[in-house]
Amino acid sequence: GISLGYTSGPTSWLSTTPSLSTKYHNATTKTITNRQSPSEWAFVFLMADCDPTKAQPAYRGILYNIMAATYVLKYQDPTSPTDVVVLVQLSHSTTFERLLPAEEALLEFMKIKIRYLPKPDKVPTFYELVMAKFHVLTMKEYSKIMFLDGDVLPLCNLDYLFSSKSLGDIVLHAMYDDPINAGFFIVAPRTSELNLDELMQEWNHFRSLPQPPSVEYRLWKGEKGSGWDFYCGDSDQGFLLYWSLFLQSKQSVSIIIGPNIEHYDDLPLGNGLQRQPSRVVSSSVLLEASCLPSAADRKGTWAQNAVTEPMVSNLPFYQDFYHMVGYSKAWEYPPANWHASLSLTELTSTQ
Repeated sequence: GISLGYTSGPTSWLSTTPSLSTKYHNATTKTITNRQSPSEWAFVFLMADCDPTKAQPAYRGILYNIMAATYVLKYQDPTSPTDVVVLVQLSHSTTFERLLPAEEALLEFMKIKIRYLPKPDKVPTFYELVMAKFHVLTMKEYSKIMFLDGDVLPLCNLDYLFSSKSLGDIVLHAMYDDPINAGFFIVAPRTSELNLDELMQEWNHFRSLPQPPSVEYRLWKGEKGSGWDFYCGDSDQGFLLYWSLFLQSKQSVSIIIGPNIEHYDDLPLGNGLQRQPSRVVSSSVLLEASCLPSAADRKGTWAQNAVTEPMVSNLPFYQDFYHMVGYSKAWEYPPANWHASLSLTELTSTQ
């Protein structure tokens, strides 16, 4: 079996200390599983503020969800060419510079690549924790990246969202009462004209304005909204909206909003003016590619039960993943009875 126990300090398996540079592009990378033919696409997850010395660390719930998601994304479709990558940022207070050997072994078994981010030099704020996900914009070895929060569980393989001709370079979606949900998005880092440092400078300048540019949008149930006071409008969700509607120049943007998709193909107007959609189409264009059957055909299945919002349970895209809410989130309650050891034989037979 693989012991998930921990030691109180560094051991021989530790590598050299990653760079502590605050420059986003200086993240230290350790790739556990090498591919002979590099993939153009990647599913990317984030585990931040990880402290392996805790007996039941909250991040382990996210690690388990990443393993479950990888099983759905990859093992149920062995032909999928897409890499799975986890970004790991250790807690500023831990003496460790890596995850536990057992945790790395589990990720290796699932053929998940690891990229270690610089360890923060102080206790990170909520803003800093959620903004760490935008390290995906530095991963220019991929033409497209799908970022999934640790509380997102795909219900089927999602490769079709990379290849769909009905979607732009950047794919966002509205959810709940927010015009953008930053728990699930697609970016094209290789063709982005601004690097992450430049984007962060633009965003920080925007956040410092006494009166930010006005913004209008539609929510997933069809109602109109405006302003930046939506949830996380001053952090990751606001950044995605600002970047996509005010800063992007040549990359096309698609925002899935309930039953519709807004496409932004035209160049931004500049001078703080909001980019306007060039066309709006029905999200039914994704129906053939959507990897789950219709809600009527899957009634009573676990996938049907996972989609808790009746309005979108039969919509393309929304029916293909489960976004945990409230106390159902993977990090809220680490399993109290998690096993101290996990057999690779059991994992292999389950596979």
